[in-house]
Amino acid sequence: MSRPGATPTPLEGQTADSNATVAAHGDLRLVGFAAKEEVGAAASFEIVHGATGDAGAFVIPVTLLANETTRDLNICGGEGILVPSGLSINFISGQYAVTLLTKAESA
Repeated sequence: MSRPGATPTPLEGQTADSNATVAAHGDLRLVGFAAKEEVGAAASFEIVHGATGDAGAFVIPVTLLANETTRDLNICGGEGILVPSGLSINFISGQYAVTLLTKAESA
């Protein structure tokens, strides 16, 4: 999985919130993600804007069936979503792997 100019942040075996998954940066944008369910049962989580999974501002919900994968490598037509306070994962259920793709123009 790739997106030109994007930085991947992979997380494997997620079964809890992931706080400050991607650090804050003034012009950080979420430009894509890919996720897969890992243990043969449904999984669900939210990608959130902020330093903590349970208190961040909701950005994208992800629900996976058993053995399912999903991705969006072209969020908002490639422009991405501005998330200057960074990104976290709000765990809901199951076990999954997710890779966040971000860009920061002045990085």
